[in-house]
Amino acid sequence: MGKDLKGRELGKGISQRKDGRYYARFTNRFGKRIEYGNASLQIVKKWMTEEVSKDNLGMNIIDNTITLDQWYEKWLSVYKFGILKPSSRIGYIINYKKHISPVLGKFKISDIKRIQIRKLLNNLEEEGYGFEMKNRIKIMLGDMFDKALIDHFIRENPAKSIKIKRDENKEPRYLSVEEQSVFFNYCKGTFYDNLFVFMVNTGVRPGEAYSMRECDFDFNKDQVNISRTLSYQKFEGDTKKEFHFGTPKTKSSVRTIPLNQIAKIAVMKQIMQKRIISSKYKCAFGEEFEDLIFTSRFNNPLCSQTVIDAIHKSLLEINIMRDSLEQIEDFSPHCFRHTFATRALESGVKPKVLQNLLGHATLQMTMDLYCHVIPQLKEDEMKLVEKYMNKVDDYADSDIEDRYYKRDNDNVIDFLSAI
Repeated sequence: MGKDLKGRELGKGISQRKDGRYYARFTNRFGKRIEYGNASLQIVKKWMTEEVSKDNLGMNIIDNTITLDQWYEKWLSVYKFGILKPSSRIGYIINYKKHISPVLGKFKISDIKRIQIRKLLNNLEEEGYGFEMKNRIKIMLGDMFDKALIDHFIRENPAKSIKIKRDENKEPRYLSVEEQSVFFNYCKGTFYDNLFVFMVNTGVRPGEAYSMRECDFDFNKDQVNISRTLSYQKFEGDTKKEFHFGTPKTKSSVRTIPLNQIAKIAVMKQIMQKRIISSKYKCAFGEEFEDLIFTSRFNNPLCSQTVIDAIHKSLLEINIMRDSLEQIEDFSPHCFRHTFATRALESGVKPKVLQNLLGHATLQMTMDLYCHVIPQLKEDEMKLVEKYMNKVDDYADSDIEDRYYKRDNDNVIDFLSAI
């Protein structure tokens, strides 16, 4: 029991020093000895009661001085050591130092609140960043705070309840190069692999792909004719959802598009797969659906939910072996179309050509939908302009030399003196 200067008992862990101030000390559940002093005995006792109570309830933290920058270094070196691929690691380092550290890095992690993270994400949106970047930052912060919670540096995760909604009208879901590579490598040889490959290499709409017949392909010219679509809906007069053939979305959607060799091989493999499936199962929906080449495992027409389930199953298996920061977000079959368009623009396909390939009614529709690619295209195009400008400068230098100097039999003659 501690005593004051007059020898009176103050309680366990509390004492008074010669300067008259009262001090409370105790060893918490982390084995750390903490101390607090004040001129008021009442305030010191209150502090002691609250801290001991927090310690008993497991509500205290191990260190309330560590900043987010300090925790980030520990998180990256300890929790992500040997887990992240080098390319992913570099990406997260860049994102943290560019977007997170300048805003939250100097704050103590125990003081960071949900509103500050929400403001950070809002700032990213104002700067023109879309869903992908905001979601990446949110996931990264969520993982950092999760680990800090486990290690008792914070009492709750301020990023946990934050939701980020994708604006489907502004920013379509498309696969990054890394996501595309991982997903298609995993799907090789699976039942729907040929369908996935065909869609991502042609940009056709899901309903257009589901309606494909062997007669729609011209393998001599390496092209496919898009003239109809397949939907699974409850139309007027139907008692339940039914499969229906219809015309494509717009008049410009009726089109002929080239087949690259990847898509061509996928379709040929699918035709062989269809013949095997047909020999085992009879289509349960009637003769008009028997010539479809992309079908379910039981030779029945496809609806988007069947394909969504197949994609989801593949992603579950892929994500099991990936760190929480590298999880691939679920996507719908329409994502293959958006991925095709994104890769096409990235590879230099002109927007007007892409409009025709996709079957969009207007060029504006194409550009509005895939505006997320434009910033990078601008940078790439400016590099081309810079390269050409350098050639112009080189030409100017050589032109000056040609105008003022004349070479004759390896002797340099001052051309000016000849004027």
